Amino acid sequence: MATTSNNDKTEGWASLAYDPIKAYVSQYGEDITLENAWHDNASGLRFSNYYGFGVVNAANAVKKAFDCDADAGCRLRSELPSMYRSTGTNPCESSDGGFSVTCSLSEFVNADKPGEVPGAFEIDNLQINVGSLMYADSTESKCSAASNGSGEDIAGVNNLLQITMTSPEGTESLIKSVYSNWDFSAKSFGKNTDAPCLISTSDFFTERVSASGTFKLKIRSVCPIDVDELNNSVYVQIDGYALD
Repeated sequence: MATTSNNDKTEGWASLAYDPIKAYVSQYGEDITLENAWHDNASGLRFSNYYGFGVVNAANAVKKAFDCDADAGCRLRSELPSMYRSTGTNPCESSDGGFSVTCSLSEFVNADKPGEVPGAFEIDNLQINVGSLMYADSTESKCSAASNGSGEDIAGVNNLLQITMTSPEGTESLIKSVYSNWDFSAKSFGKNTDAPCLISTSDFFTERVSASGTFKLKIRSVCPIDVDELNNSVYVQIDGYALD
């Protein structure tokens, strides 16, 4: 359905088009992108955070299903994907005390078959574990309260959190935009760093990447992030298909 749906470039569907959305965010003192609008990922698929891959075209989807043997992507998905997970020590760093954090996530191994390292794989689904994302102590009262596990203050700080990820092939995904009200619980943020908190994005669907490729996760916050704590368990988890 993702590869046969109608998007803003499909004849007769121009009404789906919309411009990127930006707004001045006083807490950052600048214009911030809140929505990227339609864009092509590295595999050539159109994607939008509003519409996903578009409006389902049932006739084309059924036709493709009947012709699955003639389509490489469909044949690949005749079996369940394997799970690949990034490894590496201390992938995250910050040059401004934790307000902007960049994590370089790479060195993928097969989580279903420990020790097996693929040469390359095609992405079916991607998730990021941010279960260890905590706010560091600060002299600012709201940040200090958030670092100490105050659910109300964590929610307020999370509202202004921005999370983006760039694939090794250059696709940039806006995963968490400023002003989006995600219901992160105190358990996920700051109370139980052993519990995974997996955030999914479909933006990279069907991209082909090397197991040694690097995904760049960028987190921006109005309160400092505890980078050492984040490094404890941040990783990218990919359901994908090994390629020859």
